[in-house]
Amino acid sequence: MDGMLDLLAKASYFIAAVLFIFGLKRMSSPVTARRGIQWAGIGMVLATLVTFVAPTTWGAHGVDPLNLGLMLLAIALSVVFWLWGKKVPLTDMPQMVAIFNGMGGGSAAAIGAAALVTAAGHTGACDAAAMAAHACLDADQRPRWQCSAP
Repeated sequence: MDGMLDLLAKASYFIAAVLFIFGLKRMSSPVTARRGIQWAGIGMVLATLVTFVAPTTWGAHGVDPLNLGLMLLAIALSVVFWLWGKKVPLTDMPQMVAIFNGMGGGSAAAIGAAALVTAAGHTGACDAAAMAAHACLDADQRPRWQCSAP
């Protein structure tokens, strides 16, 4: 049963990716942009729902309460920003897009900083060959920063 759910989740992610890519393609023309935004939005909603529903996306220990809280916060903020975007006049749209792009860049920088801090605890026991062979990953395919004692 779990194998079937995993296959269904992967197929849903694939469909979401295809919808997102085709949505982006349709956004290249003013005539089809509205439909492209709708397609991409449906793809993102599908991927989000599958992430919440599929047990294979939870990890070995079930749903992490911190991650669940962060996902719910992100969804709530998305609704707030969507409502804000509906009220912005079209002439102010470039400024709003710039703000959102800045927020995305800041988020990427924060994630990179967190990964750097986490990697700072790495013992250095995993050389390039071990990393290429994925020997520094545990059974859950998560990085095991302390592969072995130096």
